[in-house]
Amino acid sequence: MKKTKTSSIIKMSLSVDYEGNLLPIKSKDEGRFITSFAVKELNLENESELKNIFRNYVHSFNVWENGNCKNSTYIGMYGVAVDVDSGLSIEIARRRFSHLIYIIYTSTNHTKEKNKFRILFPFDLSEKDLYFTKAAEADLALEHVNSCMVPESDKSTYKRASKFFPSCGNEDMFELYVNYVPGKTLFLNITEDHLLSIEKELLKNKKLKYTESKVTVNSTTKAWKRPSALNTDDLFVLPDQSAKLT
Repeated sequence: MKKTKTSSIIKMSLSVDYEGNLLPIKSKDEGRFITSFAVKELNLENESELKNIFRNYVHSFNVWENGNCKNSTYIGMYGVAVDVDSGLSIEIARRRFSHLIYIIYTSTNHTKEKNKFRILFPFDLSEKDLYFTKAAEADLALEHVNSCMVPESDKSTYKRASKFFPSCGNEDMFELYVNYVPGKTLFLNITEDHLLSIEKELLKNKKLKYTESKVTVNSTTKAWKRPSALNTDDLFVLPDQSAKLT
């Protein structure tokens, strides 16, 4: 594991198919049948523990009622994870988000020439409460991170029911990076007013309209433009501008 700006013991919470799964997952096909999860605390400085989870078990920042992963049973999240298959290298991603706490690990089909990886952005590590417990809030948070912060991400993976399969490829190709910057977790300021304005526009126009929302990272607020619908492939912050949200 390659780690920067190390810290004292810091833990984050993650939904993991860990308690009920007797054997590690060895392929994506095996992982597709996993639908039951339990929340587990992970030590960001424990390389063997992190590697064990990301190499062997299905996982997600999302949390579901009774651990059953469905959009309808979603109750909150501890962070946002994104999946990158093309258009962004690990090296550039590490530079882009060097101001934030993150975990990057390579996914199954990763190679040195074609980087395939996940980026995990935990929310406030000192808090145990779930974030974005309302479905509309969650959809907006997931959309922003995937469309604005990491527009190269796989857009099929950011749903309230989303789970990530472990990295089942060659162990020699597996890479793990933990970036710890004290107090610099991702914070998205999504308010009830934003949601109400979105709902009003959708009801009135029944089509895409631009509204202004705000994102707060590290206590600094910046305005950004987004469509009123929660579903879009448009990019509202160019890749090289993502770090300017700080």
